[in-house]
Amino acid sequence: MPTISGDNYGPVVSIVTWFLLVATIITVITRTAMRWVLTRKGHLDDAVILAAAGLAIAQSVVITAGMVPNGLGKRHDLSASQRVLFQKYYYAGALLYIPCICASNLAVLFLLQTITPIASHKRLLVATEAVTVVWATTAELAMAFQCKLPTPWAVLDGQCFDLIAFWYCFGVIQFLLDINLVILPWIVVRHVQMSRHRKRVIVSCFGTRLTVVVAVVAQLSLFNSALRSEQAIFGLWSEIICTQVVETLSVMTACVPHLKRFFDSIESGMLRNDDLRRRGLASDDVYAATMSRQAASLAAGPAKEIIELNTHPNELPGPSA
Repeated sequence: MPTISGDNYGPVVSIVTWFLLVATIITVITRTAMRWVLTRKGHLDDAVILAAAGLAIAQSVVITAGMVPNGLGKRHDLSASQRVLFQKYYYAGALLYIPCICASNLAVLFLLQTITPIASHKRLLVATEAVTVVWATTAELAMAFQCKLPTPWAVLDGQCFDLIAFWYCFGVIQFLLDINLVILPWIVVRHVQMSRHRKRVIVSCFGTRLTVVVAVVAQLSLFNSALRSEQAIFGLWSEIICTQVVETLSVMTACVPHLKRFFDSIESGMLRNDDLRRRGLASDDVYAATMSRQAASLAAGPAKEIIELNTHPNELPGPSA
């Protein structure tokens, strides 16, 4: 196995990529399972977040099985065949990254559509979805034909448009859309009948999207310095890691509103079990009581959403509590 050194950061890229991918898969599976247990039906945002996870898996394979073996993060000179293969895998990874980010954004917007009962909010969300799709589609087509045919993948050796300008433009729009995904939940829940505390909790769950904004800024900074260096294939290792962080955070933060119910259930169960033990119940009695509560919860589960908003499409808006 290749060792990590100042001249070879390829293993670092592989380790970080697989770690982030495992975290993504666990998060998405937990979110999807909890949603299914509680509602017993699928939703559009479920399908979209699963698609995003699938694209993240594919991109991680491209990086670890394609880019790293062909020189990513290695300082020494590469063979001509390795250089060509690296560019092809880099091209494939970019084509997978763009729709993954788009899908994670859409998952948040589709979830917000199920929350709000107000027609004007729904129109705003649909407009944002349209902008997101147009942005991602335009970027995907531009990336597909970034270099002169018949070698659109030759980002280092071909005649290509200004990739730094392209990724800066892409990143700035992504930055603005993620900021929008933090603001929209506040607009949506502001007119929904629920306590202020619950509103703050919901907005804070969606507010985790700010971590993506920070990662995007770092990604753009690293990409600029890497692509302008004389050894771009070596220098891109840190930018690739940052790209994986952006992708992982995009998918995981889209799952956070659903995961809150999961962690609340765990915390509630632990507190109740601790209370039963303090009251002197035996372990078997505690277990039986826990199973009884869980069975009752599952029986009522299909009527509940993953986020307890006390809101349904036919609920009328009202003043804040």
